[in-house]
Amino acid sequence: MLISRIIYTFSLLSLFCIQTYADSYRMNANYFVRSSSNFNDSGDNKIGVLTKGSTFTVLQKRMLGKAEALQIRVTSLVPPGKVQPSKELWIYKPNEVDFIKMSADAVATEGAATEIPCSDCETAAQKATPTSVKNTGDLADLSRTITTKENTAPADPKPTTEVKPETQAGSYDAAILKYSQSEEVQYSIGYALKHKKSASQGYCYRSVKKALIAAPKGKKGLLSEYIWDQAALMAKNSLKKHGFINLLDSEPYKTQMKSPRNAPKGAVLVYSSGIPCGEKVLDCGHIEIKTDSAGKPGFVSDYYSKDAINETAGARKYGTSYKLVGVMIKP
Repeated sequence: MLISRIIYTFSLLSLFCIQTYADSYRMNANYFVRSSSNFNDSGDNKIGVLTKGSTFTVLQKRMLGKAEALQIRVTSLVPPGKVQPSKELWIYKPNEVDFIKMSADAVATEGAATEIPCSDCETAAQKATPTSVKNTGDLADLSRTITTKENTAPADPKPTTEVKPETQAGSYDAAILKYSQSEEVQYSIGYALKHKKSASQGYCYRSVKKALIAAPKGKKGLLSEYIWDQAALMAKNSLKKHGFINLLDSEPYKTQMKSPRNAPKGAVLVYSSGIPCGEKVLDCGHIEIKTDSAGKPGFVSDYYSKDAINETAGARKYGTSYKLVGVMIKP
């Protein structure tokens, strides 16, 4: 009986924990790194972020549902930073495409750095030869400025369903052009630029709502009434109730407009941020209006910038927590 229990226990452990020292990966996205393999907690064990372009070797794998928890040793960190020794780091691997498996001859060791190509990194600085890192770098410092995947193991994984696009490819082209050239859009942009401040005052949504409702005397603006919700992220749904559509809901616009710079003139750009607004709103977001044609600079909310909020010089160098989730126009 005792022997049977031992065999049964050993079998369970074998399924749960598989030792390996051969796998090495380069990150194709930014992920939280944890100090333990507990991925179902509130996140108290998050110690920083492993950034896109960084590399690591796998010390141990644990299956969590259909995904894996990896115990890792960081071999290079992008951008390079100071070293803080750590015996154990964990990362959750739910999305295979974000983890690029490397060949054995491209792995940096603890003894010396090895040049690792970084063809999909966002800046020239990230393409530089990474510094060899003994265990980990300054992950906590990096986590303040970059977008991260939550890395929380799902309690009950559900199959994904295909989302059908709202339109056929290209069917909004004429509507986009008409919108961008409309008197309402011209007036809205002009109003926003006239009332902008020299720097953000933290009232991006309020300023954009005022610009959208603004109109010459006797005429209507893009909004017929003021929207009273508070967080800018809410505009993604609120504007739809007032006749706007989100071009990111359909192709080819979803692919074409990954960069805010490629949005059409007058488009209302909505971002998620992961930054809370008080205790009840977990994601305040950001909102701004594109002031010029696709491919050209210009963004205005309560201030003006030639760069979108997620494409500033700092964002291009270090990453950003802002993600474009809405390119809103009113056909």
